[in-house]
Amino acid sequence: MHNHITDTTSAFGAGLAANRRIFTVPAGKYAGRMALLLQTAPAVAQLSWADYPYTEWSDPVNIVTDGADFPFDAVMDENGHIHLAWTRTGDHHLIYRRLLFSSGSWSVETTVTICDTYECFYPSLALETEPERLWVSWSRLEADQYAIRVKSSDDPGTAWGAGPDDPGDEIVAGVDPAFSKMIIMASYVYVVYSANGNLLACRRKHTGAAIWQDETEIAAGSALDHDFTAAVAGDNRLGVVFDDDRMRYREFDGLTWSGVADIDDNGGTSPQLIYLDNNPHVIYLAPGDPARVPLRLCRRSGQAFAAPENLDPRRTTLARVLGYHALTAEFADLTAAAADNTPGDLFHPQSSALLKDTGDMLYLGLDEKFDYLKILLSVPGTIGSLVWQYHNSAGWIGFTPHGGDCHLHQADRELLLWDDYHSLPADWQKTTIAGSRLFWIRAVVITPFDTGPTGTQITSLSNVESIIIMES
Repeated sequence: MHNHITDTTSAFGAGLAANRRIFTVPAGKYAGRMALLLQTAPAVAQLSWADYPYTEWSDPVNIVTDGADFPFDAVMDENGHIHLAWTRTGDHHLIYRRLLFSSGSWSVETTVTICDTYECFYPSLALETEPERLWVSWSRLEADQYAIRVKSSDDPGTAWGAGPDDPGDEIVAGVDPAFSKMIIMASYVYVVYSANGNLLACRRKHTGAAIWQDETEIAAGSALDHDFTAAVAGDNRLGVVFDDDRMRYREFDGLTWSGVADIDDNGGTSPQLIYLDNNPHVIYLAPGDPARVPLRLCRRSGQAFAAPENLDPRRTTLARVLGYHALTAEFADLTAAAADNTPGDLFHPQSSALLKDTGDMLYLGLDEKFDYLKILLSVPGTIGSLVWQYHNSAGWIGFTPHGGDCHLHQADRELLLWDDYHSLPADWQKTTIAGSRLFWIRAVVITPFDTGPTGTQITSLSNVESIIIMES
């Protein structure tokens, strides 16, 4: 599933790795209805929803209009109500709101101030069900350093602790930076947090107790920031996945912590953790050059993690890239040159350009239908113009890319061919070009170039900045 729902100008459109943004109604007439919360502008958060098979989404509606440009967090309860915490613009106080679910839609209720002392950032919510109690942890800026604080609400949400001026329980103080995630497991509430960039740790307390247990170190390193998350398996194991220049995993069974398991020696960002059949599955953004960021999946079966694999087969290096020189009717295989980022190595040897004269063509093929291209040119073209085409059972069909005309006049272009996966042409068919049967598109020169473009890289990998998945 790949839908374009809306755009964002926020610095944290999808939030941090530890945030929750997407939920399904658990029961009742509207069971399975999916709600997605989006930070679409620095001050604005919106909600959009869809029913199975989740191909048609509602127009986004405002749920927050006074937010600061910092990430928010949310949880859904068993009735489909959504609980939301965010940093308010201006004073940077920590604010709470419930989105009431009734008759299939969500309505915005009044706000409640969680904390109005100092500046508050990066909230994380957790919901205890028996008794129903909301928990929130956050980073509070105190004298140019951060403290991680925790408060709870028994209503839930109507009042927090002893009131807005109650600073809550201190988990750790005097650190910079500081990020946290709250988790409920069995009869304990956990705060997993990173501090000073060199420590990942947790503290816990029994839900009926007043005192938090001492800090337990999960990992020590030099690059421990907000790129961590945690989740609970069905058999009550707390798993934590984190990046410290390597993607790593550790878990706690309620008594002891396991050793550290390496997932990807190359590291990654925005890690997400879910359990399927009680086996951890880690989804993350693998490191890449600025033009391409692979979305990877790594799963554990038995005692070891398998090798990471691409989660989306459409977001990858192109299976084949061919240049066609019209005057000599010669193909040139440019696949390797398109995949790397060596400046200026992407050209047809007959013209010393990707494309130059009328009838020259650039063929781009993949095993799956694809909707996006990242195009880097070392020398942009001038004067010339192109038409873009895909192949159906009858021949080549012209189309205008959803992202607008593209004549290879720009050095760096992210070209959206179609709006999303559901917009891909139904009649697009595989065809064989130069011995390769693939889904092909091609660019054809209709006006000759004065200066023919020379390329550095062409790929269907996009520059994804962050991801949020739905917890199972």
